Amino acid sequence: MATLKLVAVSPKVNPDRLLVAVTPEANYVQGTPDPVDLTQIQDPRGIGGIFPETLPPVTPALFSANIGVYRANVVKGTTLKNFGLTYQNADGSELATGAVPAAIANGDLTLEIVMATDQQ
Repeated sequence: MATLKLVAVSPKVNPDRLLVAVTPEANYVQGTPDPVDLTQIQDPRGIGGIFPETLPPVTPALFSANIGVYRANVVKGTTLKNFGLTYQNADGSELATGAVPAAIANGDLTLEIVMATDQQ
């Protein structure tokens, strides 16, 4: 499962926009998105998760992807626990099963999550 780290919120009071850094799993299985569990994003104040599991799903968008010639795509989940990321080669084909290339593993992959006002 990809690990997530909150890197920025906007505005600082009652934020409705989050930027989340993603560290992918070390291995990728073609045809199976790298799992992303949005309930694992921790509040930087140390008071637990940002999203309760009961909220309706929000769709994160790719904010930045400095991962060499590769591309990443967000796969929408049915709950906050089962979003995913897929990775493509420069020619558009899906990454083959195996170790994640260093450009992805060591790159900068950031998701943007905009929360609806009724989810506060």
